[in-house]
Amino acid sequence: MKIWFKIMGLLAFFFGSYLASYIIVAMFYEFAYEVNIFENNKLEVEMALVGDTLFCLILIGFVFWRRRRLAESCHFEKPKTSVFFVTIPLAICLNLFLTFVMPFVPLDESAIEMQEMFKPFLEAPLWMQILILGVFAAVNEELMMRGLIFHELRRKMPIIVAVVVQGTLFGLLHMNLFQVAYAAPMGILLGFIYVWTRSIWITMSIHFFNNLTSTLLSNYVAEDISGSIIYSIFFFVLTIVFIVWLYRLQFADRTVATMTNEKEAASI
Repeated sequence: MKIWFKIMGLLAFFFGSYLASYIIVAMFYEFAYEVNIFENNKLEVEMALVGDTLFCLILIGFVFWRRRRLAESCHFEKPKTSVFFVTIPLAICLNLFLTFVMPFVPLDESAIEMQEMFKPFLEAPLWMQILILGVFAAVNEELMMRGLIFHELRRKMPIIVAVVVQGTLFGLLHMNLFQVAYAAPMGILLGFIYVWTRSIWITMSIHFFNNLTSTLLSNYVAEDISGSIIYSIFFFVLTIVFIVWLYRLQFADRTVATMTNEKEAASI
């Protein structure tokens, strides 16, 4: 029970910090521009960018404040180059699978709410979209969920249970049923990949390229490409292929090292 109080406390702290960041930025913009920022899409997006930056600094500061357990909290090990490059097609295929399959989920009202929520961001310059929806979403959410929250969970429960719990919490934090439907499974998958690779850079990369694919599709693909069973199956299979490929690349060196050690031990 104690661990759940700690997790809820951490989530409350992060959520409170997130709200505080936006309140501070909103107050500054209200004072500086003397307009209602929520009636000005451009200022609303700028405020989101500054707020995300401030929240990112808070998260990084929190991680380094716990620097004695930094390696345990967030694995910052440099990933293998081959593993890193597999994250790009993996993220793209995962995103396209979700794009094609999600229209079959009966959550039309939530999907419309999500589209309305993101509309101001999609009207902003592309570089701002990439920073807000790509960079800061990946860095902030990975540090918070796959890093700090998962670290606390795995100390008190089996790894698989901790991965499922953090992924579920990741989905629920999006607070929109349509987003929860795909964010929770994605959070669980990222949790397993984080455990395999022991590198938060890998999950940040997958998260970034997944969101970047959505952003580019929204900007440059005019027709609706969603809702195809055939394409859903095709990109699901490709996603599994790249997950297996990533797994094999990550553990290839360990397998070789284990076999080498066994041969050396046998010769002794």
